Amino acid sequence: MGIDRCRSLAAGVGILICVAGGLADAQTGTDEPEQHQAMSNDQIAKQLSNPISNLYSLQVQTNLTLQRGSSRSYRGEFTTNFQPALPLHLTDDWNLIVRPVFNFTSTVVPTRPAETVDQESGAVFISPFERAELDRTAGIGQTSVIALLSPRKGRLLWGVGPTAIIPTTTRDALSQRKYSLGPAGVILNMTEKWVYGVFPQYWWSVSGSDRRLNVSQANIQYFVWRSLGDGWQLGMSPNISYNRKASGPNAWQVPIGLGVQKTTRFGKMPVKFSLESQYYVVHTDDFGPRWNIRFAITPVIPALIKRNLF
Repeated sequence: MGIDRCRSLAAGVGILICVAGGLADAQTGTDEPEQHQAMSNDQIAKQLSNPISNLYSLQVQTNLTLQRGSSRSYRGEFTTNFQPALPLHLTDDWNLIVRPVFNFTSTVVPTRPAETVDQESGAVFISPFERAELDRTAGIGQTSVIALLSPRKGRLLWGVGPTAIIPTTTRDALSQRKYSLGPAGVILNMTEKWVYGVFPQYWWSVSGSDRRLNVSQANIQYFVWRSLGDGWQLGMSPNISYNRKASGPNAWQVPIGLGVQKTTRFGKMPVKFSLESQYYVVHTDDFGPRWNIRFAITPVIPALIKRNLF
């Protein structure tokens, strides 16, 4: 990964813990205790594995993806995501969970754009994702925002709402240069020992550069975690991707994984640490992902808004 990048990541994690710890300390002594203060580490671990949880959290997630070409040459991609989870209490019956995702990416991209022919229209577009003359670049990637409406009561846990992709990139080659919208949903079950469910999203482009292919793609996260006690969990949470504009087997990327998570406390602040390895059983032919290593740290912060909005 490189010494400088490791130092930057360590500094960012330290700042995140300090900020979250400061928020937790600021909450100490208030009349209304935080929800997580009465929860065990196992209960908090399960809630942080739930995409529509009532807990406010700030996750930093780093992915190292190993890609292999048809000539058995390899290259690596580094992506660091910052993913706050912001549940808003609308009424006594409904929550709105807002989940923005910001990322910084270092990857290999073409220095000379390649051209792609749209199979439906026959139009020729510039595609930064087709192989041409390659070089490594890094910068802020695209931002996604999800808003899920979820009932606060009932045995079935679910949420549904819109999702969007915004081309907030600092490097043109890291962007689809399209504004995209679509539906998102999540359904899951939580038992004493298990948390499992599925979290699909789909996007279609609604505006953007006419020189880029229109977007029609999906991301489907499935997750299965088993509690082992004392805040430990064993399981996986890979992301399946589908690109309707790709052809044949290149449309799908399907990983399976295995990981471990530990939730502990720094003073009054719960923090979850996650480490997961994933292998892609289905991948694109040329420089598709083969392996992914994911590390994440997720502090729980005090609720920014405690009362119902309506």
